[in-house]
Amino acid sequence: MNRQQFTLWGLLVLVFALIVGVACNDPAPETPIPDGGGDDAGTVDSGSTHDGGEGDTGTADAGSDAGDPSPEPACKGIELREDGGLEIDIKTVHVTGTVTLRGKPLPASRRGQLVFRDPLTSASYYMPVTSTFAITLAAGIYDISYDPGPNTVEGPDFPSAFGVLQRGVALLQDGPHELHIDIPMVTISGTVTLNGKPLPSGGFRPQIFVGGIDFIPEANGAFHVTMIPGVYDVTMRPHACSPSTPSNPYPCFATTLRSGVPLMQDGRLEIDIPTVRITGNITLNGQPLPDSESDRGGVMFGDFLPHNYALRLPTKGAASLDIAVVPGTYSIDYLPELTYPAPCNGTAYTPMPCAPTRIAENVTFDKDRRIDIDIRAVHLKIQATLNGAPLPDAEDAGYLFLKGAAGSSSQLLMPMGGPRSFTLTVSPGTYAIRYFPKVLSDRLPLPRAGGAVVPQLEITGDRDLIVNIPTVQLTTRLTLRGQNLPPNRQYSGRLMWSLHDGGFTTAGLDPSGGPISISETLLPGIYSISISGLGTCDGPTPPAVPCMSGLLGHVPVIENTTVDLDMKPVSISANVTLNGKPMPDGDPNFNRGSLMFDSTTSDTTGASSLLSPKGPQTKGLTILPDSYRISYDSSQPEPPGCGGTANPCNCGGDSFVACNYGVVLGCEEEARRDPRRGVRRAAK
Repeated sequence: MNRQQFTLWGLLVLVFALIVGVACNDPAPETPIPDGGGDDAGTVDSGSTHDGGEGDTGTADAGSDAGDPSPEPACKGIELREDGGLEIDIKTVHVTGTVTLRGKPLPASRRGQLVFRDPLTSASYYMPVTSTFAITLAAGIYDISYDPGPNTVEGPDFPSAFGVLQRGVALLQDGPHELHIDIPMVTISGTVTLNGKPLPSGGFRPQIFVGGIDFIPEANGAFHVTMIPGVYDVTMRPHACSPSTPSNPYPCFATTLRSGVPLMQDGRLEIDIPTVRITGNITLNGQPLPDSESDRGGVMFGDFLPHNYALRLPTKGAASLDIAVVPGTYSIDYLPELTYPAPCNGTAYTPMPCAPTRIAENVTFDKDRRIDIDIRAVHLKIQATLNGAPLPDAEDAGYLFLKGAAGSSSQLLMPMGGPRSFTLTVSPGTYAIRYFPKVLSDRLPLPRAGGAVVPQLEITGDRDLIVNIPTVQLTTRLTLRGQNLPPNRQYSGRLMWSLHDGGFTTAGLDPSGGPISISETLLPGIYSISISGLGTCDGPTPPAVPCMSGLLGHVPVIENTTVDLDMKPVSISANVTLNGKPMPDGDPNFNRGSLMFDSTTSDTTGASSLLSPKGPQTKGLTILPDSYRISYDSSQPEPPGCGGTANPCNCGGDSFVACNYGVVLGCEEEARRDPRRGVRRAAK
């Protein structure tokens, strides 16, 4: 039994060394699309899984300054590692303004909302579109956007899709600011054609996306949309196809038709859907597909996009391809049963692979072409053991998870509640096998947090495997400044053990005040241990126990280990002011938001401290030594009488300090150093 003692950060160098040791578009310019022709032939097969695939076919960011936003600056945080005082000044700005549509007064049929978003925090405040407005915001640099809201319908009055109106509006200093926000709009009409000709009569028509607007063209191909000026991609969503659909003239897969189309003024947009024809045979290990009583899966060209479909293979007989696609470069994937893969439960070999697999990638179709798709399959038998011995006979023994290499879609979940061995059919490739617990049951000697048990597995042919699930015991003993935690705490608290590149488990602490010692059965690895839920920091006096979540340390657990963690929190007396002055009284029926303390060195979320409705605010904090980002958050449970409003600021009047979320301390330099283009200061 190894016994180690760890302070809060004592293992950083060791952890880094261990991790190293264990770790064994910009749119392309539009170009003419060549006409189809010829009958180039080829064969692709699922010899292995691959990384990569097609590029993003999503829409470009639209607006008067279209393009991707710059990377959000990181917050360094404020160091709180010693007892002492802290001045927290919440800086707000009062913003008034007017709103117009295309430079003219708003029409009577108003709809949509304005969005004030601070890229530093990703926090947004939504405000209904009105001719005039007055709001109080946390100081920051904002992007202002128009959002048509849910249940958007096309119409001539307002844009039908989201768009950025102004970027980098600096609202940083105290005092009032006045903004004029104009919602620009362009009206775009046009015609959708197929290979340069009118759309075929009858049947379905494809769904077209321009920016955030989607529409189905009229029977003659005509369309009419209103949108915010910007640079957009034009994409197409198909209807579901079968592999052999010679009568279907439309492409079978979601595809980008045009990239980076500038739509800056009223005008016409002609959208042509070019196609080439793909034919060929679909086989399994070079032979015709075996018949199936249920489902033989499907084949997909392109990435797993929200609007993409797979070609469902027929259940009986030979399978062949006869489809239309837009010219381009595609990946090709096989997907197993498209309903629920019931036969793929590890109890028997199946004719078709049970896990999705990449058959080929970077396959170019620039003219009519024949291509044969061969789906390869091998048999895999897995015998699961626990520390080299048979698994316990229990229905809640957990799962083995077969996962393809990074970038692969292959994955298969195998419950261990029944058999302890699995027989399944997969495609050759590189896989990992992970263990996942089903329930956190103390009566089973299984790991309580999931993770990899076979980090990398090359499968090239039929193979029998023994997959062992190893376990170690970690005993965590917790003290507070060398003493037992006090009894009758506000909350009992919880410890969390998180496995590097794996899962986590938690356990509650004994509230009686006696010694804290918790033993967990875990997979070997490196664990981060954190604590939460001991109390709150709402009062003026620092509590006896830490009132915020925090990281206690990193622990390598390679064999049975006992670790002693001693919390040595610091006490902070924080004086909270508003724009450099004492906090004014608010409505006694409302809290005025809260202060949020988030670690900038770990993933722990810290905790909140409510601002009371009346009087100056002094907060007593007991926190773990760390670097923190301190923010103001207006979010509260909905106060009585708000009528279901999404933001209680809308009915709380001046009870709230600001109507949104904003960083108060820890990001001042970053907030004032704006790396983006087009930053302007609002008029004061």
